Amino acid sequence: KIYAYGEIIHNMHEIERLEKLGVYTAYALEDIPDGAGVLIRAHGVPRNVYTLLQAKKCEIFDATCPFVRKIHKIADKESADGRLIVILGSAGHPEVVGIQGWCGESVVLEGEEQARMYLRLFENTASTAPSTIVTAPSARIRSPQRVSPGSTCAVSRSTPKIPAFVSTPDSSAETGAGATGC
Repeated sequence: KIYAYGEIIHNMHEIERLEKLGVYTAYALEDIPDGAGVLIRAHGVPRNVYTLLQAKKCEIFDATCPFVRKIHKIADKESADGRLIVILGSAGHPEVVGIQGWCGESVVLEGEEQARMYLRLFENTASTAPSTIVTAPSARIRSPQRVSPGSTCAVSRSTPKIPAFVSTPDSSAETGAGATGC
């Protein structure tokens, strides 16, 4: 038996087909027996999930999307450097939960209006708190703003549907593969 931690795909027919092949969906770590094989879905998971699965002696098959993994690394590094991580995405979405699990302090902004309000507030205050803005690949925010050269990943620069956000001397922006439908 192999357990997928969370739905491996948003398609109930496929999930049922995979169950017939021995891949079961677990929605909580408690549902995964010690020593089981565990498939981490493309959305990724918080850092502590790896620690807990290792403590259960589970064999981990990590299928985290490379774009999501890159965002986890950025959130981890920037957070360790004392930066607030601003996540553009849907609170509670597995991708956003995963990103939050790789940083210390974070704020989640949902939708274009919240992002615009935050950016206006950030531009109009003399805040000295540095922050890093990341976009969950599943985010559907399409309102491009000014971009500082080199502040977004290659996928963002080559895909017009990917949002680009303000980058000031005390902040930087990183976006994921927003058009992927993760």
